[in-house]
Amino acid sequence: RQRQMCIRDRYQEIEEAIKQAESSNTHCALLFIDLDKFKPINDTYGHEAGDKVLIAIAHRLKQRFKQETDICIRLGGDEFIVAQQIKTFDKTTSNDQALAMLNEIKQDIYISEDIKCAVGASIGIAVGPDDGDELIELMLNVDKMLYHVKETGRGKVAFYDEFKSCLLYTSDAADE
Repeated sequence: RQRQMCIRDRYQEIEEAIKQAESSNTHCALLFIDLDKFKPINDTYGHEAGDKVLIAIAHRLKQRFKQETDICIRLGGDEFIVAQQIKTFDKTTSNDQALAMLNEIKQDIYISEDIKCAVGASIGIAVGPDDGDELIELMLNVDKMLYHVKETGRGKVAFYDEFKSCLLYTSDAADE
């Protein structure tokens, strides 16, 4: 119950960050991070080992973000959501940061003195207010992007605007 309240509070913080970004002509990037190859660790080594992996990944993610403004939440299972407040959005910079995050996530994690394992991740990114100006809209859009990444090969970063462009192109072609 306490964890649910904490998560709800964090969602409210993300909603406020999105509203602030819109009112101040800045951006709020929402990243969905889904771990790849996590279930086999849980199944092979047990939930305690899985918890160690999740804690290690959470620490790695926290080190990549500004503690005072960015928000990182474990959604449950092996999924994380990160909200970054960005003054001027630069897709290349955001992509480079996400790729560096993927590389860091892939590094070995010791679950005991002699057992190490590794997971990967897939990242979907939507940027408000361009890809949505409400939390639910951004979450739905970034979730679509993450699903697309998982379908087309894991271990990638993808932005919702690329997916949106494909939808618009397909729609325009169908209208002709």
